[in-house]
Amino acid sequence: MQDIFDWDVQTWGNSLKIWSPAVENKHEMKCLEVGANKGGLSLWLAMHGHQVVCTDLEDPSERARPIHEEYQVGHLIEYRSLDILNPGDIGSFDVVIFKSILGGIGREGQEHLKEETIRSIFGLLKPGGYLLFAENQEGSFFHRLARRWLVKWGRSWSYLKPGEIQGLLHDFDSIEIQHTGFLSAFARGKLLRWVFGLKDKVFFNPLLPDRMKYVVFGSAQKPQQHTS
Repeated sequence: MQDIFDWDVQTWGNSLKIWSPAVENKHEMKCLEVGANKGGLSLWLAMHGHQVVCTDLEDPSERARPIHEEYQVGHLIEYRSLDILNPGDIGSFDVVIFKSILGGIGREGQEHLKEETIRSIFGLLKPGGYLLFAENQEGSFFHRLARRWLVKWGRSWSYLKPGEIQGLLHDFDSIEIQHTGFLSAFARGKLLRWVFGLKDKVFFNPLLPDRMKYVVFGSAQKPQQHTS
């Protein structure tokens, strides 16, 4: 799990509850990871036997390939640079997956680019294909305050507002969305994140409203037949 999600594994790892049905026990699919960095999501897809194109703005192979080869799935993964706003490969993929990219794409007031990103992904998917995603959302007052003062990019990052992702996915069918994570966002160090993640699982996630949680994740399916 650490090599798949890299940071705050207990929180972001909850995404697999929704993602797994689209990926497990399926014939080999063609998949795309956007904003891959170290290629953790490509690793997860390849471990299920799927062909994966692992992409970032710059070719991620130097960071990602050693991890993939450690798990002996490198033969299933190719690496490319990709600008998701000008992607090509229309209608080519069974699955497109990303984690924490929309806030960076929409930063510095470029909110409209989030919608353009989802539109590009919609075009990349085959009819019936799945978008799998996990993103930072604004969360509580305490999350917003901490990011503003303690995270160097926190003032410019475009964190998703409550309900925003639903609007971005208006062209998709079979949308499933969940929210998670409160206390774990404030932890420093793996041990403390694990402890706080456990407290979130037992206490905060069941009790707090979704708008106060800092991660939103889900899946959305492109209609089998789409009329523009």
